[in-house]
Amino acid sequence: MIKQFFSRALLGAVQLLGVVMLVACVAPPPARVVVPPPVFPPPPEEPRFVYERTLYSNLDVISRDNSRSAFQQLLTGEGDTQYGEGLGKPYGVAVYHGRVFVSDSAIRAVAVFDIPGQRFFYIGQEEPGQLRAPLGLDVDGKGNVYVVDATTKIVQVYDNNGKYLRSLANGGKWFNRPSGIAVDAEGTRIYVVDTGGISTTEHRVRVFDAQSGAHLLDIGTRGTGPGELNLPRDVT
Repeated sequence: MIKQFFSRALLGAVQLLGVVMLVACVAPPPARVVVPPPVFPPPPEEPRFVYERTLYSNLDVISRDNSRSAFQQLLTGEGDTQYGEGLGKPYGVAVYHGRVFVSDSAIRAVAVFDIPGQRFFYIGQEEPGQLRAPLGLDVDGKGNVYVVDATTKIVQVYDNNGKYLRSLANGGKWFNRPSGIAVDAEGTRIYVVDTGGISTTEHRVRVFDAQSGAHLLDIGTRGTGPGELNLPRDVT
């Protein structure tokens, strides 16, 4: 009698499962809700910026090796090295033809997210041109990258692939607390922000020849009047 009871219960379960599967097969899929990407400014204003993507690590740009499972990568340690490089303490950002350059004072380098090439690499981790505390950075019209270092107090210049080209404003005598930097499209002038300090009046923007490194002029001094600066940080 017990055997007969379990047989009927099993038959009922199979029939119920068949009904569920039949309903699942014939039921229409839920309607897909398409959410438009965030824009700025929001409607009814005409948008000028549209969200494209978020970059956390090389996983967001590199072409993954689909022939190896995530479990295999974890066992071999690839999940922490080849597939896990990212940012520590990012500061500045610049973009050139789909390459996103991010200065990082914790990693002591510039992280490069090459979106079209599906590559990720660092700039400034080796001599010559090794970085200690990269902050502001900018890119000229040829893709050359200019990085100001808060520790060495000089500007390092690299090409678009990270090859060291030259150092500017070196000697450690030009800045108190360098932070931001801008370069014109022609690559002829760089503008470096010297944030200054509490006990100094040197809160200014220093202008140099981007090729020779010659000092050309200064913009501003500490104060609250027209054209004066108080702890400036960035420039464009």
